[in-house]
Amino acid sequence: MPKHRKKDRPFLSASEWSNDFGGYKEVKRKKIDKRLPFECCALSLQPFKDPALIDGILFDYEAILKFIQHYKKSPVNGKVVHASDIIRLNMRKNVDDQWHCPVSCQVFGINSKIVAILPSRNVYAYQVVKQ
Repeated sequence: MPKHRKKDRPFLSASEWSNDFGGYKEVKRKKIDKRLPFECCALSLQPFKDPALIDGILFDYEAILKFIQHYKKSPVNGKVVHASDIIRLNMRKNVDDQWHCPVSCQVFGINSKIVAILPSRNVYAYQVVKQ
């Protein structure tokens, strides 16, 4: 039996319908983490073998080179770029085949802040460079 309404009206309000009679209930959806794993190329979505940097985003060198040769634009912002604009990075892997900082031996993950030193093209953890 429905609850008594406060006002005697010939119609139900939306809140009365949803609270007393079931009505439409929003479906609660699970939150999906849409972040790409650190070791994956932003273009091919595959783990990179030879990391490269363009416009501050990590790519696999082969994937970004093919993209730039075909479209002649950056996949990040759409501006015209050349193959010479790609910066190949010197990154190290540990014995477990994970990318890590060569100074602190910290394994890079999703939440890791990394810094690429452009003259040497070496990659380090942010904490190491900050000190």
